Amino acid sequence: MNHFHKLSLWLRRRRRTCFAAAGIAGLLVLTAFTFVHSRSVPFKPLPTEPEPALQWVFVTPNGEGSPSYQALFPTQEECAQLAGMPVELTFCTMEKFLNMNTAGLPVDLVTCWYTDSSFKRLETGGEFWPLQDLLDQQVPGFSLPKDFVLWCGNLLGKVYAYPHTDTVLSPEEPEQADTVLIARRDLLEKFHWERRDFEKKESVLEQLKTIRKTSPDLTPCYLELSSLQQMFGASPVSGGEWEDPFFHPATLEALEYMNTLYRERLLSPDVFTLSVDTLLSQLEEGELFLASSSGLGRLLAQLPENHPILKQYEAISPIRSDSGREPAFANNFDEQYPSTLFLKDSPHPQAQARLLAGFYLQNMELSLQQEEALRAAGLETLLDQQPKPQPASPEDPYVVPITHYEILFSHYSNTRLAAVAERKTAYCQTQVVRLVEDCSPEEVEPEYNQIVQALQSGEYRLLLDWKQTRYQKALDLLEEPQLEFQPPEGEALSEGF
Repeated sequence: MNHFHKLSLWLRRRRRTCFAAAGIAGLLVLTAFTFVHSRSVPFKPLPTEPEPALQWVFVTPNGEGSPSYQALFPTQEECAQLAGMPVELTFCTMEKFLNMNTAGLPVDLVTCWYTDSSFKRLETGGEFWPLQDLLDQQVPGFSLPKDFVLWCGNLLGKVYAYPHTDTVLSPEEPEQADTVLIARRDLLEKFHWERRDFEKKESVLEQLKTIRKTSPDLTPCYLELSSLQQMFGASPVSGGEWEDPFFHPATLEALEYMNTLYRERLLSPDVFTLSVDTLLSQLEEGELFLASSSGLGRLLAQLPENHPILKQYEAISPIRSDSGREPAFANNFDEQYPSTLFLKDSPHPQAQARLLAGFYLQNMELSLQQEEALRAAGLETLLDQQPKPQPASPEDPYVVPITHYEILFSHYSNTRLAAVAERKTAYCQTQVVRLVEDCSPEEVEPEYNQIVQALQSGEYRLLLDWKQTRYQKALDLLEEPQLEFQPPEGEALSEGF
């Protein structure tokens, strides 16, 4: 569940204005005529063609979800304002979207995780616009910067999906924390616990035992592995090189701690299966005392100020590693970001281009040429954008600045490496559950070491080497963004690996 939170970040990181409701033309005055020896019958209005609407699909893990989940997304009116025409929103799972696509149902644009291989491979079928081609057709003169194409494009130098992330070519900007640890405010007050009382692992363990005894209807804690990894100091980047965070010593410490929590009946039994929707619902009902996920900070920042979750919970200090390592929070820890693709057969290419230009304005600076192109295309209203607000950063002191590499990693989604990445994810998920739920305390470390050895060999080694190489290329790109597109050494201009 921790892989969809940045979509909500983009969806709500815009100025909120009151939009005037678009009224339907006026009321028809139906005149009744009275005839001798007959009853009055009103005239019926002639049927009219429905106003066309842009079909926008949001692919989520669980479709539309609960009211709290829906609050993370823009309203239909907000989307219509940005598109310049009526918009019809559809929320569905990946499976449903693929069925819709196969059935030929009308879709104009779709937003999903770009690193989802099922989603990204659709671009190879020729159904989606290369972004520059769409702009050339509808906004002549608006060219995507070469460094943007290098960073976000595929091996052919084509960009098909616009990334909704603040990390696009902005390494100088400080990172914002996605991870936050929250606790029930009333129980903190009841037991006179302060924020700093939760920094030590053993103290947290005893506090959770107190909750289990005094509030048996509550789940003492929901703590995801990725959250504990960051709290204990795991980082994908160390010494200027990229490394899989799973290999970091903080990961073993996190797994051992989760094992202890599970054996003590303190950890939520749903920690490996809970969706964002369900987690928000449980928090809204106050069913958890302590909770943390890698995207919880951003999720909470998108909720209305009067939301029940924000009234019931408050952020507390992160749990610290026994090693003395500082927490290392990063907003691209999971290498995920949402993106939007535009379908070629849409009857509304102008609205598509307007949306694309609006997306660009969210996190990129306009050149004079781009600004002139927008004015020439009649899109000058898009230029009246307020500076985007800064996201919530619950634990700024612990946020580590790292290079924004995750977009570049999406290249492997069209290659053999995509299948390897999928197998690696499934393997790690299975093994993590086994380490936490099935192993004794003495078994966790040797079993973990065997898993690490497996992930550093065979086809997994291939993926690891590729990412490390890609990270170095990303560093070079940030230093020399003016370079022309060149296929990476050893990679052919093809979709196969």
